[in-house]
Amino acid sequence: MSTEKKTAKTAKTAKKKPAAKRAKARVMSGVDLSGSKLRDVSLAGAKLTDVSLAKADFADVSLERAHIDNASFAHARITDVTFEDAHIENASFAHASITDASFRGARITNVDLRGVRIDDAAIDGLTIEGVRIDKLLAGAMKASPSRKRNT
Repeated sequence: MSTEKKTAKTAKTAKKKPAAKRAKARVMSGVDLSGSKLRDVSLAGAKLTDVSLAKADFADVSLERAHIDNASFAHARITDVTFEDAHIENASFAHASITDASFRGARITNVDLRGVRIDDAAIDGLTIEGVRIDKLLAGAMKASPSRKRNT
């Protein structure tokens, strides 16, 4: 066999190495990550229970389809994060700063949003305790221009 054919065969064999297996489920329970910096992390489909992420700094993080229960994101800085189709219950985002985030299709129940600042977030399909936020806002926008002040 010529050297060229051996090299080509070796290259093909090298490409066929099995890819690393992905974890099917990620579970975090009772973890304190307060003040942590999380960058370019995927926690898609994760289950986070009794987790503190207070004062954490998130950038480019996926929490898509995550189930989050009894978690604190209080005072966290959250940038370019997706919570799409996530279920968030008994959590706090109090005084958090959220920028360029997506909550499309997310469901949040019993979540503390006091003092939260949200800039440039996708919220279509977001449901807060059974009320779809996009429908609530659409109703508010329709009602706002037609309101007349009684003087």
